[in-house]
Amino acid sequence: CHASTRQSIRALRRARADGVNATAEAAPHHLLLADEDIPADDGFYKMNPPLRSRDDVEAMVEGLCDGTLCAIATDNAPHTAAEKDCSFRDAAFGVITNEHTFALLYTSFVLAGRFRLDQLVHWLTDGPSDAYQLGPAGCIRVGGPADLAAFDLTREVTIDPERFAGMGRNTPFARRRVIGDCVLTMVDGQLVHRAAPPSSSLQEPTTDGKDQA
Repeated sequence: CHASTRQSIRALRRARADGVNATAEAAPHHLLLADEDIPADDGFYKMNPPLRSRDDVEAMVEGLCDGTLCAIATDNAPHTAAEKDCSFRDAAFGVITNEHTFALLYTSFVLAGRFRLDQLVHWLTDGPSDAYQLGPAGCIRVGGPADLAAFDLTREVTIDPERFAGMGRNTPFARRRVIGDCVLTMVDGQLVHRAAPPSSSLQEPTTDGKDQA
């Protein structure tokens, strides 16, 4: 879980070469942030595993592209403001990324030409499903569960923790501009989220199951 170093990638490659059924994933923050990106003594950047070097970040990206890593896992860990808005020494471990993982990775990697869109979708959906042999999860098929998320690949927004649907606000990506906002989510065929009309911030979703414009 949560591979974050080049040494981990090397160990996984050796294991797979020896025929071991070894799987691993990377979290969005270990694909996007290095220790040198920590701006100050800021508890919002405290996570476990911690942020590594820029070389380790590159190793995570390489590991996805060559198949060493099979999935991207958000490692979502919400905390109260008191637990995170403090120094590294006192802060709790963890960040939240569930509400903006796709947009962050789409903007940083797909639009930059490093990942293909189908690769990113695979690592977030049927990649983890295949690793745990969960059957045809993570795909759209006739008769399958309608667990769907729709993204507007042209919609640019600013990550605004104050507008998150969840109670956690502890993200190091606040105020970052991203493209690829989630505009609709369904669970088992029921509408649970529809984004408000475009504005400069990530919108607070509706969760009453009604089809709102």
